[in-house]
Amino acid sequence: MAQSATTTIRLPRSLHRRLSEFARQRQLTVAAAVEASLEAARREEFWSAVDRQMCTAEARAANQAEAASFDGALVDGLDDESAYWLSLS
Repeated sequence: MAQSATTTIRLPRSLHRRLSEFARQRQLTVAAAVEASLEAARREEFWSAVDRQMCTAEARAANQAEAASFDGALVDGLDDESAYWLSLS
């Protein structure tokens, strides 16, 4: 298996100790712990941006309008099935 290219970064000793402990607790290499941490930060930033965009009054109104556009989609002319399910008990 070919080893990927690596590089060295300088860290304060206290940060290196914290990072090593973080990796050890999760049974990861230090490199995998750094990668996992970066990915978690990226996901957090993504979902924070989604929250900021979707939690505005305009976004809520657009979502409600879209949901309302489907209101007639389930009108198939058939009776409610709830009577069928009630007769089984």
